[in-house]
Amino acid sequence: MNKLRWIAQYNDGTILKQYDKEKENKYRDIDRKNLKYFDIYKDGLIFRLHLSDGKRLIYRRRVIMTAGDGSKVIIIVGFQETIRGVNRQAITLIFPDGHTELLPKWKEGVYGKPVFRDFE
Repeated sequence: MNKLRWIAQYNDGTILKQYDKEKENKYRDIDRKNLKYFDIYKDGLIFRLHLSDGKRLIYRRRVIMTAGDGSKVIIIVGFQETIRGVNRQAITLIFPDGHTELLPKWKEGVYGKPVFRDFE
């Protein structure tokens, strides 16, 4: 499989796969309170996010239109946490060619402003 996909692993050892046979589980289906790891797979595991101690998952999928190349999908994954009233973030961008970039916080502009949903 060439497509990027996620797997949520919980503290009790259970998992939730984005694609489970014929069914696609949604991002909103993730039990964030019990999330231990959030993994990104391509042909195998390419990224693992460890979540603990009040870290909250950030995950977005962006489709970027490019001249001549059509579109490309960029996965944005990371966490946010609040320490002494200050919001901290760490964000990783995963590109179709496999390279990654680490950002200290969400970068608006081409990746859009994150709109956090009530379940996040």
